[in-house]
Amino acid sequence: MLKSFLNFFLSDDSSHSSFYAVYQKIVKWRSTNTYPNPYDLPDTISLPYEFWERIRGLHKNTRADRLERSVSVYWVDGELILSSITTGSTSFVRSTSQIRAAYTPKNKEYFIKEIIVDGKRYSRKEVYYKKVPQKIELQYLFNMHTHPPHVYNEQTYYGFFSAQDIKSLMGSGAILTGLITNEFYLIFRTNKVNIDANTLEDKDITIDSVVNNFGYVLYKGSFGKKLYRVSSNLNSDQSAIN
Repeated sequence: MLKSFLNFFLSDDSSHSSFYAVYQKIVKWRSTNTYPNPYDLPDTISLPYEFWERIRGLHKNTRADRLERSVSVYWVDGELILSSITTGSTSFVRSTSQIRAAYTPKNKEYFIKEIIVDGKRYSRKEVYYKKVPQKIELQYLFNMHTHPPHVYNEQTYYGFFSAQDIKSLMGSGAILTGLITNEFYLIFRTNKVNIDANTLEDKDITIDSVVNNFGYVLYKGSFGKKLYRVSSNLNSDQSAIN
């Protein structure tokens, strides 16, 4: 767990980034009202242990009752925070939430940091007084949802992003969105995306099409592991340039 925590904040180079490094880029892109160039996104992304534990819980509950769940992901003073869970039908869900952070003095050296989600305590930890920020940093990052398993000919499978998921991403102006199946996906909208989302159908959405035809950058990974960028023609071009 300690190794995962350290990697989350410290690991960052041209091919691998902690999500903290990705978050900093997201803030920059938003401030300039731009979308990333595919070359600006790393080959792999690391996520913290606590995030993965909540992902596992969402997957477990979705697998049990076959209902989609949606959560929003926020950055709150160095932590990835998930909103309250919205449980919907088996087709499409949206999520909204209210997040609040507060620091309360415990003694001369430590404060108690509490994060409140929709009126309920989400986390509580001690923070050294020199680490207490002058201004609380709270940013909405992205929405993600689960897909339940399906069974066909006694074989279990999971659906990929739907046409509605892509339409929602394009319509919201968000930079990325996530999907939880038996694996975890992050898809980034880039400045190379040039599609009419209104004409999309589910049959149009495949791993190959979103990466090579539509210009998105897609990451995929097992729970608790690094997310790996799905190979694309742009990656091949970049390798040739480098």
